[in-house]
Amino acid sequence: MGFDPLYVANEGRFAVFVPEKDIEKTLSILQAKIPESSLIGFVKQTATPLVTLQSTIGAKRIIDMLSGEQLPRIC
Repeated sequence: MGFDPLYVANEGRFAVFVPEKDIEKTLSILQAKIPESSLIGFVKQTATPLVTLQSTIGAKRIIDMLSGEQLPRIC
């Protein structure tokens, strides 16, 4: 259908940002209640402030701000 999953409403999911020293403790707490919880990325300071995604095969993609209207939630 051509929908980009990064810009479609996704209920029941959230991202949490914690200091690097707290990653293991946070994951163990979350996984006790939500077994599929996982680490999906890191925040690091760079010369150019961009949000990028690196795929499992190593390709990188810049995640742009949504242009236009967000798709409505279909409930």
